[in-house]
Amino acid sequence: MKIDRPQGAGADTWSVLTKSHEPLFRKHISAHEIPLSYERGWAYIRQQARLQGHWILYHGVLSTAVIKDHQSPFVFLLPPIGPEAVVLRLLPALAASLVKTTSKRVVLRKAPAAWEEKLGRRGFRRVEPQAFQLAVDYPEDVYPQLVLETKVADTLRLPRLQKTRNQLTFFNKSYEASLATMHLSYRQALNDLVDRWAAAHNLRGDFKAGAVADAGAYHCLINDFAHRIDDKTYFGLVLAINNSPVGFCFAERSGPSSAALYASLTLRGLRGASEFLLVSLLSHLEKTGIRSINLGGSETLSLFRFKKKFDPVMEIHTVELGFEPNKLRE
Repeated sequence: MKIDRPQGAGADTWSVLTKSHEPLFRKHISAHEIPLSYERGWAYIRQQARLQGHWILYHGVLSTAVIKDHQSPFVFLLPPIGPEAVVLRLLPALAASLVKTTSKRVVLRKAPAAWEEKLGRRGFRRVEPQAFQLAVDYPEDVYPQLVLETKVADTLRLPRLQKTRNQLTFFNKSYEASLATMHLSYRQALNDLVDRWAAAHNLRGDFKAGAVADAGAYHCLINDFAHRIDDKTYFGLVLAINNSPVGFCFAERSGPSSAALYASLTLRGLRGASEFLLVSLLSHLEKTGIRSINLGGSETLSLFRFKKKFDPVMEIHTVELGFEPNKLRE
């Protein structure tokens, strides 16, 4: 589906998003920094746009539109990067342009919850998770994003984290585990790991929207960023048992002392592995000067509960807002 001129916005042509646009995005992300934002990471934008993504710079606001599946009835507009007042004013025109050029329903993905009321008079209405029938379209933030402090040693001393400590103790006693920095040599092994993980989840039917785990997002992160881990902008660890990778995690700096977690995956059946990997990442990030990390939202209650047990210090609520031109009142 070609996206060309956003006539409704009266703006310049939407352009195909490629890896070469990272400097442009970093410039605008830095100029309009929201330290704990999950949606403004370049890695997040890249994996969202892995099938088809387009961008436009209009009135100083940088916007991204993505199509997750060619058969999908939706085109997703990621939260634009720019001054909030300007973004809110431009969103109806940007959405209208996408309707005209794609003939798909426009959904503003991961919009701050406060925008629901602000955009209600501008043609946007909340879209509930059950409206999305394709796995790739299903929202990540069915449950809110959770922010942790990286002072994991202090957190683990809390009495209410006794079960987490027990999981870590079991893992350390049961497995010959090792950690390594993610790099290019791990790429094939990690892609194979993701396929094994997805097959196990799909067999169990753990996921909604067709019960299909979206392995493509992880493949994108591995292939695009495994060779770029520098402990400054990008962070990645590989967990191995008996020298065989069984998990990995990946995060990106989102501010001077904050980061966003875009992947944390371990094979099923390894009790305590997920806890061990996340705790190891938190400890690693603290050593590099990162003080807090956004774990993102959760598609399922079980995933939300897993993240919640690490004593989050903040919840960030987002909404999916569908554009309905006939609801415009301005």
